[in-house]
Amino acid sequence: MSLEVDRPHHPGLHSFQGTSLPNEVAEQLDDMFEHAALASAAHSIKKQYEQLQSWQSKLQSSKEWPGDAHQQMHEILHRLDCSEYWAKRNTNLVHTISQQERWAGIYEKAPSSDKALGDFLGLAINCTCAALYMANYQLILPDIEKYLGHIGASSSWAGIAIGCCDVATLPGALGYSLWTNKSFKAPLLAAALACICGNVLYGAGYDAKALWTLLASRLLVGFGSARTVNRRYIADFVSKENRTKASAAFVTSSAVGMAFGPLLALPLSYLPTTSLGPISIDPVTAGGWVMGLLWLTFLLLTLLMFEEPKSGDDKKHESSNNHTENEPLMNNQESNLDVEQGQEQSEGSKSSPGNKSEKEDDSGSFKQQLPPTILMFSVLFLVKLVQQGFLSSLSVFTIKLYGWSSSQSGLTLAAYGFTLIPLNLAVGKASNTVSDRLFSVVLLAAIGLGSALCICSGNPMWLFFLGGAFVFMGSMTLEGSAMSLLSKVMHSSLAEGTFNTGLLTTEAGGFGRLAGNLANSAFSRLSGTDTPSQVYSFGHYLFGLLTILTVGNTAYFASMWKKVKD
Repeated sequence: MSLEVDRPHHPGLHSFQGTSLPNEVAEQLDDMFEHAALASAAHSIKKQYEQLQSWQSKLQSSKEWPGDAHQQMHEILHRLDCSEYWAKRNTNLVHTISQQERWAGIYEKAPSSDKALGDFLGLAINCTCAALYMANYQLILPDIEKYLGHIGASSSWAGIAIGCCDVATLPGALGYSLWTNKSFKAPLLAAALACICGNVLYGAGYDAKALWTLLASRLLVGFGSARTVNRRYIADFVSKENRTKASAAFVTSSAVGMAFGPLLALPLSYLPTTSLGPISIDPVTAGGWVMGLLWLTFLLLTLLMFEEPKSGDDKKHESSNNHTENEPLMNNQESNLDVEQGQEQSEGSKSSPGNKSEKEDDSGSFKQQLPPTILMFSVLFLVKLVQQGFLSSLSVFTIKLYGWSSSQSGLTLAAYGFTLIPLNLAVGKASNTVSDRLFSVVLLAAIGLGSALCICSGNPMWLFFLGGAFVFMGSMTLEGSAMSLLSKVMHSSLAEGTFNTGLLTTEAGGFGRLAGNLANSAFSRLSGTDTPSQVYSFGHYLFGLLTILTVGNTAYFASMWKKVKD
């Protein structure tokens, strides 16, 4: 890194000093520079210093001291002491977040070595849970049209059936987040049990020919989303040395699961129809039974091999005796209260750094960071909306317009999914030279272009899949870039706790997926999808909306460009 020094007494003369630092040190210095509380303290110090310079000029030009000079000078020095105190305090709270951690939605400070109780088996179980859920979520995409046709339901129910998972995920994520305050093993077991029941109901409901069984099965699978548990396990119990690898494993396992679910349709398409009593097993329902067996295996392994890293009582005891040096990432909310209320200073001490001005600075900092934070949440919402809108509608075009089989449709979805692994590696390297802010705008433009190309609705076919590649790859890449940018613009109080940024991003993504699935169902009911002309109209409606939303979000991002500091 290099340092440029201006010399005010010699205009036009600059000194440059270069030095080589390890990447970790350089990143930590960058994080300190971007930390809002440190920037606020630096601004306060600069302001008080300018006032002192002003007083120095007045005293040099005046023979008499003003009557209130001593009081004003004392106030200035006191504010300087406060600013110095907060600068030192917040410097200790800054830590570096790797690109993989940001993409995984993990912003908390890594635990100290004596509290990093997570082991390889625990991490493997949590990553497997994430992969299985993503596979289960995407499982029905290739065969949903056949399933609905068999039970006598309209194809417009496809988006609603897929979106039932998201309806259950929204409250489920909050419940699991609260549950992890007491246990990690219990919510993992509950999630596995919900998915087992959901998959059994999905397979059995096929013969019952009842729409409610399909919707209920998807709701149960949605309650099996334990991604907040998986994230928090990594955040709370994986050491700093292994945090980056663990975060990368979490992101990769999710991508693999996303591709594995639709890919199951290919080998299962060769399965002959068999019956076990009143239950029939065919290529449409076999995926549910396979996922049920995989979740049952996961349930047994978790029950027998997963060790609870901490009991709830231990966590309560530690939180009540938490010291400043062990506080979570950039989270000075509780410590600010302790100091501001005088718990660390003698009562009535006038030199206590925690006073009203510090509360006002923190409140002002939160208000200043709120608009760019809302922007990033809107981007994450849009990412999932566009992505799920495309994925849920793909089988409509491949099966009804091109005459493909469900296995071919599943193979296409899997191909899109497997591109994420090399794509994430390439973007990770590129992010070292390209700012996340610029990356996000470029990717938004790519998604808008892809959505516009898809408006053609498959005529010609290659143009539709080219647009789909822009939409899918752009949205998946933008999710990581937006997560990274969010970690730089959010207020420190959102980094930790039950209602932390990881939970909020999960909720934003869940709402986005739900909106994409509902839009799919609404336009399918509006235009119909039984004939090629109806499919074309469906594509015009759906991708026209996605294009408008993407362009609007891009304009919103451009209007906030200066407030989003990279």
